[in-house]
Amino acid sequence: MDILAGGAHLLTDYGMTINEIIADGFTVKHKFPFLFTDKTHDVETRSVAVLAQQISDYFLREKPDVLVVIGDRFELLPVVNAALILNIPIAHISGGEVTEGAIDNQVRHAVSKMAHLHLVATSYFKENLMRMGEEEWRIKVCGELCLDEIPHMPLLSKQDLFSTLGLDIAKEVFLVTFHTETIQNTISPALIASVLDKIKVAYPDVQVLATAANFDAGGQEINTMLAARKDIWFVPSLGKIKYFSMLRFASLVLGNSSSGLVEVQSFQIPVVNVGKRQQNRLANPNVLHVAADVEQIIIGINEALSLEFRQQFEGIENVYGQGNSTSLMYNFIVSNMDHEQLLLKRTVFQ
Repeated sequence: MDILAGGAHLLTDYGMTINEIIADGFTVKHKFPFLFTDKTHDVETRSVAVLAQQISDYFLREKPDVLVVIGDRFELLPVVNAALILNIPIAHISGGEVTEGAIDNQVRHAVSKMAHLHLVATSYFKENLMRMGEEEWRIKVCGELCLDEIPHMPLLSKQDLFSTLGLDIAKEVFLVTFHTETIQNTISPALIASVLDKIKVAYPDVQVLATAANFDAGGQEINTMLAARKDIWFVPSLGKIKYFSMLRFASLVLGNSSSGLVEVQSFQIPVVNVGKRQQNRLANPNVLHVAADVEQIIIGINEALSLEFRQQFEGIENVYGQGNSTSLMYNFIVSNMDHEQLLLKRTVFQ
């Protein structure tokens, strides 16, 4: 198996997360430094063009048996496009999901139509793919891959985690992550700053720990604002161990990250999901949806912290699975590699 890494994994401003891959004992076969430092739509299109050349050269040289990709980032498009043209089978993880407030939604569906095998989190997502014309034999319900590691991860104690981050162990923490909405953006630095100001008034003893917006256009402006504030803790990336460790101790998750809808239920804490980025995505019962409006966000925080709201999700299993996805995915891919129709896709209109 070759692991390929590129994009924000190679950027210091986003935590240089390729180091986490290496720390887990994996060897990164090839790096693709295709992202430019400026984050605008025109720069993103040029980044995609650079990656198209890089990945094509790699495929022609290495001739992989199968390409496995996950998710919905725009960077996937040149990768799966090259694999499709070169008749390399494509296995897509996390297809069939819906996030109508971002171009990720269209990217995800485009990748699904080019993919030959689908590894989805729930039966609902399987049904979505079948309604898109995908053949049932190509789809396997496996649960969400990111949940597999949680039971086995060496999570930090509260003392070690708070000491590492410079937090007061005696005070509560709100974990905050905002990304821009890439279609009709309502998530601005000014909005986030106003929300943080309101939180400091309403919850003066709460520590706000903010992580960086991703590489989408407009994200750098959010990060610059967060880094300049002296009344919060800002880290570009917690990394998976510190992030999941923090979910054990945080009182609330606030923002519009997909993690709030997918992973946080496994830690039994409330989420206030803001705006349209995750619009119509399957959500766990710990998620409270609010508009991108300062007053509505504060009302949402108050409700999410209430005992009545907590009682709605305590003890409820995560709808995205229970962490046994890896073996299901591996076995499904391997068992279908010699399928005579693998590359000959039919569209089964419903």
